[in-house]
Amino acid sequence: MDRLLRGPGRGKIDSLVSQLKQDGVALASVVVTGHTDRIGSETSNFTLSKARAETIRSYLVQQGLDENAIKAYGAGLSQPLVQCPGEAVTPQLVQCLQPNRRVEIEVMGEK
Repeated sequence: MDRLLRGPGRGKIDSLVSQLKQDGVALASVVVTGHTDRIGSETSNFTLSKARAETIRSYLVQQGLDENAIKAYGAGLSQPLVQCPGEAVTPQLVQCLQPNRRVEIEVMGEK
């Protein structure tokens, strides 16, 4: 888990969990969606995106959120934030595509 959840990402999730607890939010649902860039096969990207989402789901549960309210999904490469030129996998392409490698968390609940 530490390989996928580090630095600023971990801090953002910790802040989200802290805020939810501080505000006393009764969770209706939490949807965690993993995403990848276009490098690699569609199948491997779907598997990777699902693993990213499951990692975050597990972390949220470890932080005390209701595991029954949290669902994890993989979107693979289907929802890119950026488009980058080139087909050859170069350091420049990998860096350009970085925003596409992400996890989005949607929280629904009541205070």
